[in-house]
Amino acid sequence: MRRPPPPAPQSSSAWYGIGINVEDQGGGNLLLRHLGNMPGTQALFLRFASLDLTIVTLFNMQPQGSDPNLAAAETSRLLLEAVTNYTSAGRPCPTHDFFDKYLGAGRPKASLAGVVHAASFRGGPVAPGQIITIFGETLGGELTTARVLNGRLTTELNGARLLFDGLPAPLIYTSANQLSAVVPYGLSGQSSTRLEVEFNGLRSDPLTLPVTTAAPAFFTANASGAGPVAALVFPDARVAVLYATGEGLLAPLPQDGEIILNPLPRPVLPVKVFLANREVPVLYAGPAPGLGAGLLQINIQIPADLPTQSPLPIVIEAGSARSPTGVTLVFPPAAAGN
Repeated sequence: MRRPPPPAPQSSSAWYGIGINVEDQGGGNLLLRHLGNMPGTQALFLRFASLDLTIVTLFNMQPQGSDPNLAAAETSRLLLEAVTNYTSAGRPCPTHDFFDKYLGAGRPKASLAGVVHAASFRGGPVAPGQIITIFGETLGGELTTARVLNGRLTTELNGARLLFDGLPAPLIYTSANQLSAVVPYGLSGQSSTRLEVEFNGLRSDPLTLPVTTAAPAFFTANASGAGPVAALVFPDARVAVLYATGEGLLAPLPQDGEIILNPLPRPVLPVKVFLANREVPVLYAGPAPGLGAGLLQINIQIPADLPTQSPLPIVIEAGSARSPTGVTLVFPPAAAGN
């Protein structure tokens, strides 16, 4: 991201003959590179973590043939001395809007309110292996869907990445204002995680999210988190195939984003389904075969005495964690004569 040329536009890469290439390294770290034709120009970044103070300096002070490292070291020493004298007098450090002014148009923007469960579309703690959706700004480029490399979903799509404590997450899709990814299994046992969205080398401000063991929820037919559950139904056999996410760890534990093939792992936590407030038999609960780890498939048996053609409330449990209410299953009657 290049600094705009004040005061009158000259070119996208020059500021009075000096080009500045600024890269956000995340965590408040900047990397400045000199572009242009001014010999001896130095870009110096100084970070005073204890003061939450950042100083970025561009200077052209070294004599011809002098060592640029010595010039930078001397400038660093003088700045450190000035900051120490200033703060020792009890004066507060001034704030600056460097990121917003020079990187604001290119940096991804996300908020806690925009991080939701991909099935329920509700916020809250995230669980290892859970599919999440993030809404924001400059999260990516054009809509790009998942890619598989070496049997796993890739962690980069069209310049976009999602990081949990620096660990890249498998991506399902990315776009300018929305992306979806799978929470890494490595978060297991943590109480919180630091989330950052990266696009074209620039990172968003970090968000701190709570981490839980499981956060199950069904995917719905209208992709809203409420209403009819997304299901394949087999009326004659009275079987329904449902899809969810957030069940937590699997055993054996697959790699993040792994395409699941036989033998199929199973959830570590017991999975139960309640239909019309009644526990129903679970014929299978585990990863959807041939798809990426994170998508849970549940096959249930519908008891013969439960009514058909009526919306019945349905809930999934993984351990002690329960899915939100508001999701229903409509089971059609069997074909005549069966």
